[in-house]
Formats: sequence, structure tokens, C-alpha cells
Amino acid sequence: LAMKTILNTSIDQSIAGKVRSEFFAKLQSLHLDHHKKFPRGETLYRLNTDTLGYQQLFNMFVSLLIASVIMIVMFTIMFHTNKT
Repeated sequence: LAMKTILNTSIDQSIAGKVRSEFFAKLQSLHLDHHKKFPRGETLYRLNTDTLGYQQLFNMFVSLLIASVIMIVMFTIMFHTNKT
């Protein structure tokens, strides 16, 4: 459980940093009229919620993957135990 938490945190931070960097680069490339059209708070809110959404999606995927591997191992053990 501790290893899963460490792995999730490490990968989460890496993904969040990458998404934020790409978003910042995109914001820098936009025309000044775009920035006048949208308030600063709205852009920052969007950045935070999108990043959090990616992190939650990734955490769910990792949890599902780990649960699937555990189930396959359990069924394999049960199947081989029943055969003997």
C-alpha cells in the first residue's frame, strides 16, 4: 500500500507538472486579445480543475489496474489449488 501511494504521488506530480507546463506555454502563445476576453481567475481555475481531473483519472486507472492484477492472481491460485 505504501509503495502504491509513493508511486501514485510521484507520477501524479510528474503528470501535473507536464500539463501545467504545456498549458502555460499555450497561454504564452495566445494573442493578447484572448487574455483580455477571459478574466485571470477563470483561466487559473480552469488550469487547476483540468490538472486535478487528469490526476483523478490516472489514480482511478492505476487502482483499477492493480485490482485487476490482484484478481487474476487470486483466480489463478484458486484454480490451481482446486485442481489438486
